Amino acid sequence: MSLGLALAALIAAAGPQPQILDTMDSPAGWSVVKSDGLDASLSNVPSAAGPASIDKALRLDVDYHGRSGYAVITRALPLTFAGNYRLSFKLKGSGPPNQLQVKLVDASGDNVWWWVRPTKPLPVEYESVRIKKRQIDFAWGPTKDRTLHQTARIEFVLNAGEGGKASFTVDDLELTALPPDDAPFPAPVVTASSGAKPGAALDGDRTTEWR
Repeated sequence: MSLGLALAALIAAAGPQPQILDTMDSPAGWSVVKSDGLDASLSNVPSAAGPASIDKALRLDVDYHGRSGYAVITRALPLTFAGNYRLSFKLKGSGPPNQLQVKLVDASGDNVWWWVRPTKPLPVEYESVRIKKRQIDFAWGPTKDRTLHQTARIEFVLNAGEGGKASFTVDDLELTALPPDDAPFPAPVVTASSGAKPGAALDGDRTTEWR
C-alpha cells in the first residue's frame, strides 16, 4: 500500500460528544469558601476564546498573606458517572507554586473524590485539562463503595504551596462519556478532495493504493 507523495486524505472517527456542565460565563451558582486570614474574590474574565469574544471565564484571586490555607469555588452540580468518562476544562493561572484540586462531593457531603494537580505554577495561558476516570481517587468518607457513581457538588480548590498572591481561571467545564478502556478503536473514515476510492489508502491490503 502506497499513499503517494501528494496524499490529501482526511481521517476522522466519530468521537464521543461532551456534555457541557458549565460554560463559566457567570459566577451565578458559585460561591467562595476560604480559610481564616486569606482574601479571596471571584470575577469574570475573558474566556479561552479571547478578549474579542462575548464568552467569559471564572477567575478566583487569592492572597494568602503569608499563611497556609486554601480557597475554594464551589457549586451544586448533580452528576452521574456511568462506565468510563472524562472531566475536562480549560485552565490558566498566576502566582507561586500552589496545589490545585478538583473535588466531587456526594449528596451527604461526607464522601469526597478528588483529582490533585502537583504543586507547581499554573499555566499562564489557557491549557486544556482532561481528567480521566482512573485519575480520580476516593479521598475520604464513610462509604464502603468507593466507586464514583453520583455526586452533588463540585469544588475547585487552590491549596497553599508557597502561597503568596495567586489566581486560577476555569473555562468550559465538560463531562464526556467514553467507551470502555478495553473497547476497540472505531474504524477510521477516509475521504479525499480528489481521486477514487481513498479508502484503499488504509484498507490493510498491500495490493491496493490510492494516489
